[in-house]
Amino acid sequence: MYMRNDLIETEQIEKYLSHQMSGERKAQFETRMLLDGSLFEKVEAQRHVHKLIRIFSRRQQRNKLELIYQQLLREPSFAQQLKNIFA
Repeated sequence: MYMRNDLIETEQIEKYLSHQMSGERKAQFETRMLLDGSLFEKVEAQRHVHKLIRIFSRRQQRNKLELIYQQLLREPSFAQQLKNIFA
């Protein structure tokens, strides 16, 4: 029973954070957060997790791009084109 309630609450938090709640449901949820400090803390924790995921994802993308760039620099024709562009 508790696990199901936790799952429902987690789904509601996800909908709230991803802006998938209608105006009325959003207002009700925000009221619940004001009245229930525990719910507010869970929302803030989940918001922090979302932020960390975005940061990690950006780093992964940056690393992939750097790897591609390094591979391209090893291609003589690409390296020459870059030199010509910035010369």
